Amino acid sequence: MQFRMLGPVGAWDADRRVNLGKAESAKVRCVLAALLRDPGELVTNETLSERVWGENPPGPAVRYKYIGWLRAALAPYDVRLIFRDDGYVIPVDPNQVDLHRFRRLVAHGREKVGGGRQEDGAALLRDALALWRGPALAGLSGRWAELFRNQLAEERVAANVLSIRAELDLGRHSEVIAELAGMQTERPADETITGLLMLALYRSGQRSQAFASYQRAETHIRDMLDTKPSPELQELRRRIQAGDPGLLPSDLVVNAIGTGDAPPTESRSIRAVIAEDSAVLREGIVWLLKIKGHHVEAAVADAEALYAAVRQHEPDVVIVDVGLPPAHTDEGLRAAVSLGRDHPELGVLVLSRYIDTGAAIKLLGTRESGTGYLLKERAADAREFIDAVIRVADGGTVLDPEVVSRLLTASGHDDELATLTEAEREVVALIAEGRSSSVIAQILDISVAAVERHATDALRKLGLSSSAAGYRRGLAVLRYLCP
Repeated sequence: MQFRMLGPVGAWDADRRVNLGKAESAKVRCVLAALLRDPGELVTNETLSERVWGENPPGPAVRYKYIGWLRAALAPYDVRLIFRDDGYVIPVDPNQVDLHRFRRLVAHGREKVGGGRQEDGAALLRDALALWRGPALAGLSGRWAELFRNQLAEERVAANVLSIRAELDLGRHSEVIAELAGMQTERPADETITGLLMLALYRSGQRSQAFASYQRAETHIRDMLDTKPSPELQELRRRIQAGDPGLLPSDLVVNAIGTGDAPPTESRSIRAVIAEDSAVLREGIVWLLKIKGHHVEAAVADAEALYAAVRQHEPDVVIVDVGLPPAHTDEGLRAAVSLGRDHPELGVLVLSRYIDTGAAIKLLGTRESGTGYLLKERAADAREFIDAVIRVADGGTVLDPEVVSRLLTASGHDDELATLTEAEREVVALIAEGRSSSVIAQILDISVAAVERHATDALRKLGLSSSAAGYRRGLAVLRYLCP
């Protein structure tokens, strides 16, 4: 028996779709998907309920009913759900599930491409992509299904991009243009796809079309993200405009742009431990870190397990939910403060569902480096979230913009703050968030020299020393703002 998740969820016997009877309902197929997410492994009742029903699970009787229907439908095919340790195991080989075959083929394809065997790698990646039969978990609703569907869609795009890179390495520039153009239409602000399309067009002698694809992306990036294309994409445009022969196949400049599956551009990979009681969010953060080339040493659900994981793995950074079991109040915050005190080199990033300036002040007041406080919604912006994790791991300070905004309006320094110009106030706010001068310059679209001039004038007006640099300047501003 084979199982499909990369499209409508269901079971197949050879090429025949198995009629699951009562188990054909969307909820039962969601139960099946939740178990197939981890074939051969225990899925606890708590995790199963959260995946299928979210924050409002029904009583055990409803869960038992759906499990019973699924068990009855699979039993004739010698697939027998196992109940143990307050959870269930679906005893199937991962190779029986298209999702896990897809991931295995992608991993092998990536390995081949990385080893210089582009032809073999491209073939494996094409086989992986051929397993898709529409959106993953098609027809299933709910928070977990939606988040997992989005995650798998990103994995599909990353595999597609890697396959196209291999085809470009093999000189098949014209062959991939139509596919890349379609991908840019679906993801107009995706700079990786735009960079690949520009390169394929340039190598095919279509320089004007390469410029047109850049302009489409630039328009969407400005409209959707209120920013400019990255320096790498701008540099690629400049080189195409100059007719740079270095962009021909011997110089695979697209590597400089990167892909979702490529290692991070930072000088090192971050080793992280995550403490988040929501299984859905925990899995999402784990996936996001891993796909960006970082290492998750442990992902736990409570403070006790967090302490043990830090002792065992000695990570670079911990990412902690402010409210962990059993009370879901400030257990995570207290654990973060304790870990920050006991492990001076450990980066500590606290996530909160709600703005709590008091909690942020308590956390940031305990140490001078490697500390951050963000709203959970920031994890939806992959680039910003990963940047925050790296800055905290590297000893910087990160504070959510909403917290900074509240501090600016309730700091007790209204008279001094009123003397700042609009530009100076913007720079002060970004300094308080933990941004560097170069990043502030990009955000405000001004020069670094202008940032430094505004910062110096603002700090002087607030009575603060302008000699501090980097995160120490941010800390000085935060201590000034904290009531």
